[in-house]
Amino acid sequence: MKKILFLIAAIVMNFAVYSQTANEYFDRGSIKDSLKEYSGAISNYNKAIKMNPKYAVAYYKRGNAKGCLKDYRGSIADFNKAVEINPQHADAYNNIGLAKCNLKDYRGSIIDFTKAIEINPKYANAYCNRANAKGNIQDNKGAIADYSKAIEIDSMLAEPYYNRANCKYILKDYKGAVADYTKAIDINPKDADSYFKRGMGKDDTKDYNGAIADYSKTIDHDIKSAEAYYNRGIAKNSSKDYTGAIEDYNKAIALNPKTSNYYNNRGIAKDNLQEYNAAIVDYTKAIQLNHKSSIAYFNRGIAKSNLNNNKGAVADYNRANAFSPKTSYIYNNRGVAKNNLKDSKGAIADYTKAIEININYADAYYNRGITKSILKDNKGAIADYTKAIEINPNYTDAYYNRGIAKLKAGQKESGCFDISKAGELGLAKAYETIKSNCN
Repeated sequence: MKKILFLIAAIVMNFAVYSQTANEYFDRGSIKDSLKEYSGAISNYNKAIKMNPKYAVAYYKRGNAKGCLKDYRGSIADFNKAVEINPQHADAYNNIGLAKCNLKDYRGSIIDFTKAIEINPKYANAYCNRANAKGNIQDNKGAIADYSKAIEIDSMLAEPYYNRANCKYILKDYKGAVADYTKAIDINPKDADSYFKRGMGKDDTKDYNGAIADYSKTIDHDIKSAEAYYNRGIAKNSSKDYTGAIEDYNKAIALNPKTSNYYNNRGIAKDNLQEYNAAIVDYTKAIQLNHKSSIAYFNRGIAKSNLNNNKGAVADYNRANAFSPKTSYIYNNRGVAKNNLKDSKGAIADYTKAIEININYADAYYNRGITKSILKDNKGAIADYTKAIEINPNYTDAYYNRGIAKLKAGQKESGCFDISKAGELGLAKAYETIKSNCN
């Protein structure tokens, strides 16, 4: 009997040593984890698992360490082992989802995040992670629902407000996005990105002063943010502070002199100040940095037109069209330049193409009407001006020009009414024309 008791005691003693040793290796691995010595951590977790093959937490921690070394497939294998041993391990399912996201298996990750949520319905981070995955497959409405659930669970997390705002912005709910960015800022007032994104939302709601304030706040937190200077320049340009816009574009260029759009937008501000030659220099620099920049060629064409260099403008519109062949406003502007060069047929062909691309392009109808009037096709001109007015009932110049075309076509009563309408809409010269032609 004594011998049996001795054996039992020995077995108990050996188990205690075995368990303690596995835990010691685990603890060493955890220490190395905290020091970001992930390879060393994995080595210790290996030993812990070898001694205790059912050590779920060791598999889980080894999976995390592998993930930190970007061995996502290896980490998934370890997390799967952890949930095999402990099917209620919500964190392991969550981390399988994160690893799958890193492998761009977003749909697969959603299954794992969902499993984590089933185990722990109050798992805010799992809702956030599932929302991120949904966003990556363009399910922004589904993502918003998950971010909202995370906020319901923990309203003091800034991340779900910020990310929900991003989804709302993509769906063009700019006011909703601004509200969420504001909430993220309330929670984390030092987050430069939230100020930057809120500035974008305010830009899109035409709150340019608010946008400028937010971009300035971004710069306060990150003085080397070229994009913040650039976007503030755009907002200043939109609020007609062209000089201020140029100053911001200068700062953006100083920080990042290889970005084509910075030069392009500085050119726009100079255009607005009627500094056309200086604008052309900027558009040319933008083109040098990006020879396929359709917008820079287009804008340089406008500047050349403003200098009455219509041949140069047509050449630039041709280049813009080569890189963006289905853009209605390129055809419209090339039509204007051709009209100025007395190439009426070419102009009409361009206006017609612009209308084919965008049947609601009022300016293209209006411009085609002008060219038809030059060709003495008053009936065709009247039809085009009429179409422009149908699209834009307050198109002052279209009323005036249709009235003139009607007078030339012998439609005095109707023509004078159109000219009167133009005067009513604010065109002063309309009343001089009425005095001369309608009384």
